[in-house]
Amino acid sequence: MDAIAKNRFQNESYSHFIELIKQMDGIEQRSNVFILAATNAPESLDPAFTRSGRIDKELSFTLPDKAVRVELAKGNLVKRCGALRNFVYSVSDAGTGRNADRRMEESCEKNRKGIKMLAEKIAEITRGYTPGDIENIINEAFIRYVREEHPEPGIPKLPHRNASEFGNAELDCLYGHIYEAVERKKIGDPHPADREEHFSIEKNDQSCSSVSIHEVGHAVVSRLYGCEPFEKITSLPRGSALGYVMLSQKAPVTKRDYKNRIRCAMGGRIAEELVYGEENISVGAGEDMKTATGFARAMVEKFGFADEFGFMALREDTAQYLGGSEYSCSESFRRQSDEAVSRLLKKLYEETADKLADKKELIIKLARKVFEEETMTGEKFIRYYESLKDTKA
Repeated sequence: MDAIAKNRFQNESYSHFIELIKQMDGIEQRSNVFILAATNAPESLDPAFTRSGRIDKELSFTLPDKAVRVELAKGNLVKRCGALRNFVYSVSDAGTGRNADRRMEESCEKNRKGIKMLAEKIAEITRGYTPGDIENIINEAFIRYVREEHPEPGIPKLPHRNASEFGNAELDCLYGHIYEAVERKKIGDPHPADREEHFSIEKNDQSCSSVSIHEVGHAVVSRLYGCEPFEKITSLPRGSALGYVMLSQKAPVTKRDYKNRIRCAMGGRIAEELVYGEENISVGAGEDMKTATGFARAMVEKFGFADEFGFMALREDTAQYLGGSEYSCSESFRRQSDEAVSRLLKKLYEETADKLADKKELIIKLARKVFEEETMTGEKFIRYYESLKDTKA
């Protein structure tokens, strides 16, 4: 409705808007007529349109929470479960005879439990996703699953994760494709060529790549500051990233959370500087800098985490569903805000560098392992990290 009902001072269809509100006032004698309208920018609507007696009730549809995501995933899985061979657990194995009905019921119960377990795992890795996102991810995973089990001519058999999550090979295979679909959405498609062709900096005398050093820096900082466990670390390129650490999807809430997210983003550059020296750091921290700056700017301008401004918001949302925002302060405060962001980033960088100063050997050993394994789950990396710490002790 923002196409015709936005603020009259910005509305090119003002005559249509006036006619619309006239028509709305003209149906008040009919109690069985309801007008429904939708918009992604409610703050842009004209006050005459949203006053009492017209469009005066507002329903906000937010992103689904975990319980809703479980039900969404379960519904999409059941709708597509015909693509699974024997519906996960073979009902045909029930056979015949007196115990056939009991065995069939047990098999169906296993199917229900299997889908519920899979739906819960999907809900864990799709925080912040819309219902449409979840449906598309599951649909893509089923398409890849069917291609793997029944490859078409000219289509190579696609690999999947071998780690057992459910104790059932078919569910493990399907979850592998779902996890892959989530990674494709977050980071991009994997590169098809061999990994040796992707490293922008070749191996060095540490027997690992700068990509491994960089990603291990993120992971080590995450452990040192007690951040949420990360899901995986890899030195293989994907999308525009030469490697990545998939951090927890839990949104930062406290001041400590925001600081730790900034420190984690800085960890890769600091690790490179520690191992190679300041003059030999790579350009791999470009996105990390954007991430850290975004978090720091939110701390200073939106949440009052800066001592310079205290309990004062310098920026306000102008399009809450479209991500727009604008300053609500003077030009001099904007300059002070930039200075406060710069000081905060510099302070956290120095603190994190001091924390990693004596971890050079640990970082190199971890980077060798990551380079050798190419991809490690967060749990496996943490176990190896703890074993190195214990050995050193």
